[in-house]
Amino acid sequence: MSYKHNVALYIRLSNDDRGDNESNSVKNQRDLLNHYVAKDQYLAGCNLSEFCDDGYSGTNFERPGIKQLLDKVHKREIHCIIVKDISRFGRCYIEVGNYLEQVLPFLGVGFISVNDNYDSDNQDIGVAGLEVALKTLVYDMYSKDLSVKVKSGLDTKKRRGEFAAGRPPYGYKKSLANKNKLEIDEDAAKAIRLIFEQAKDGESRTEIAKTLNDQNIRTRSGKAGSVWKRSDISEMVTNETYAGAAVANKSRQASVGGRRGRQMKVPKEEWTVVPHSHPAIVSMELFKAANKHTKPFTRRSKNGVTGNKTWPLKGKVRCHHCGYVLRRNGNNPTKYYCETPNVKSSANCVHEHVPESIIEKAVLSVLKIHTTLFTERTVGQRKENSSSNNVTKKSIAQLEDSVLNFNRHKQELYESYKDRQIAKKEYLLLKEGINNQIDNIKENISALMENLRASSVSEFRSTTEEIWDGFLVTEQLTPEYIETLVDKVIVYDSKRIEIQLKYADSFC
Repeated sequence: MSYKHNVALYIRLSNDDRGDNESNSVKNQRDLLNHYVAKDQYLAGCNLSEFCDDGYSGTNFERPGIKQLLDKVHKREIHCIIVKDISRFGRCYIEVGNYLEQVLPFLGVGFISVNDNYDSDNQDIGVAGLEVALKTLVYDMYSKDLSVKVKSGLDTKKRRGEFAAGRPPYGYKKSLANKNKLEIDEDAAKAIRLIFEQAKDGESRTEIAKTLNDQNIRTRSGKAGSVWKRSDISEMVTNETYAGAAVANKSRQASVGGRRGRQMKVPKEEWTVVPHSHPAIVSMELFKAANKHTKPFTRRSKNGVTGNKTWPLKGKVRCHHCGYVLRRNGNNPTKYYCETPNVKSSANCVHEHVPESIIEKAVLSVLKIHTTLFTERTVGQRKENSSSNNVTKKSIAQLEDSVLNFNRHKQELYESYKDRQIAKKEYLLLKEGINNQIDNIKENISALMENLRASSVSEFRSTTEEIWDGFLVTEQLTPEYIETLVDKVIVYDSKRIEIQLKYADSFC
């Protein structure tokens, strides 16, 4: 092997590896890979870089470290990847197989798996491909089986009333003697008891939140400047955890694998509730009394039928001072207002109820102006850059074909060496010459790629042009357009509204 430039060491440690197998620790993986590089005469002089994902599943490639590594691979900045074993790179049979057999060879990137004794540069393609396919399939099946077992174990703990989540609910802390048991956090518990007592006395959620804010009681987040909201109070008053019951399985992950999977709500009748699982902050009598005055929140449509229809600007409209999302009053006419002044004295927040029609008109006007500017500038620049970009891409394709041809020739040399048709010294010398030519070609490719990246603004516009064109045709605010184009809508009052676009830089 003759990788003269950049070699990447990739390390991954999943949560399932912790405390189970010391050999899988980040430190031990790093030591193993560095030792392998140090003893290899062709790798010892290379530029090494390390990419690490600590606490991520290998069932997909949604990992920051692997994303950064593969981005550099596609930019021709990495020439070889070294891992402890193939499962560190990934456990998904399809994705790993695609990279090892298609993507990396096409880009001329080598791949070494130390414990699997696999080196893509010195392997019989047919046999190695079958071996890798079988191993990645086994890793894939193992990972899915492990995920099921872990979930089953957590579910068993929850049904026994043990705490199996990451962060304890407000008012509690993990026991030092047993991490699956909760203890009362007395400082926060005072706020919990106050909330339930006031709820029992018939105080509204807004009034309770105002009391907590006036007394400067820290919120659940503990962040400076954060305030109690009525939604916080409602959530706590209805949470049976504070009466000593373990409440779990209120949501489930939509897919297997990943660090933060999409969560789906579970119907209340399917929750796991185990009474008397930990010390209660409030009695069951106080819990029931407080909930006599608590009405469940429902959203109604104009005809009075309960529904969950969303609105285009949901989650986007914020107060200019406190930064919280403005509440939406669905009465006719619909208005937005800041809840903070209701629960905390604030002279600078939005105090008036701003009609939704005014906010939507402002957003629509800004999007129409930017859409026109975008399409006009895009058409002109695309015509200007299209011709030169096509020539550059054609040159890159030709050079990449040359790299593939040299790699095939290198494989033929190895087969000749393996069949003892040429001596080892001659084989290494010829391979060194081929690798030098490949390196020169890759440098030329990198230069051409840089030219393409210089026109990235034009390419960026072409990828988003369809979005803007679609809005230009409809001129209607939909959740899809708002989510794609609008970052925030900052409201000062009904006469001053600031719209922050996600693609504002493209108009500079």
